[in-house]
Order: sequence, then C-alpha cells, then structure tokens
Amino acid sequence: MSDEVRPACQDRDPDLWFPKSHSRANDAPAKAICRGCPARAACLQLITAHPSEFGIYAGLSPVERQPGWAPPASNPQLPAAEVAARLRAARKVLADPKLGYQAVAEEFGLTRAVLATTIRILRYAPHLEAGVRDGTVSFSAAAIAAEKANRAA
Repeated sequence: MSDEVRPACQDRDPDLWFPKSHSRANDAPAKAICRGCPARAACLQLITAHPSEFGIYAGLSPVERQPGWAPPASNPQLPAAEVAARLRAARKVLADPKLGYQAVAEEFGLTRAVLATTIRILRYAPHLEAGVRDGTVSFSAAAIAAEKANRAA
C-alpha cells in the first residue's frame, strides 16, 4: 500500500480482522473500521492481487471476496426511514432517561423491544451505528454484537 495513505487498521488489534469464525456479528467491527478507511481501495487491490482465504480485507470477508458472491436475499435491510426512526427514538431516551421506553416507542411507531435493542446498540456497539444507518451492517447483526458487548461489560 502507498506510504501516502495510512490504513485505519494500522494501529488496531489484528484479531478484529481475523476472527476465529466469520459471521456478521464477528466481522462487523472490522468492517465498520474498513468502511471509512482511506486505504480501502489499495487494500482491495492488494487482496485481489494476493488472495487469502483468511481475514477481513477492504471490509470483505473471504466468502465476500469470492467471484460471483452476492449477499443473501433472505436478510433484507431495513428501510432507511425505519432505521432513522429507531436511532432518533433511542437518542431521545438516552438524552432524557426520565422518559419512558413505552411512550417514546409509541411516539416513533416502534415496539418497546425494538427501542430497547436500539438503545443497546448505541450504548454497547456505537462503532456499528454508521453501518446500521447506511445498510452495510444489518440491524440484527448489530443487536447481536451489542448484546455480546453488554455481557462482556
């Protein structure tokens, strides 16, 4: 990679990019970092020129780097407006803890459980928020990652 561009992964724990098993939840933290990396294009060129069956490179798992790979249609992304409403509602509760979950959930047309899950994502997996917002990380994968982080905390 070019000396001009500093990869976002350079000073991070390499284990993020080499999880013991690949899944949406395990891969999401590395992919979130890759998404905003200025060296992503160079990284993709590198892994394309020198393929590896291990690790996350340029935000792609080994399976996603296979020719002809496409995301499964069985896990559709939420509409952007739905994601935005979930995030706004969660931020409202986090800004004023005196507000009840049920009242805010009803105000935004959500269930209490969906609101609680969104709050957990913002509290325990804030690095995944951008991915959830832009559709590169599914809401369910972010929820799983947040739950794991909550248990570890």
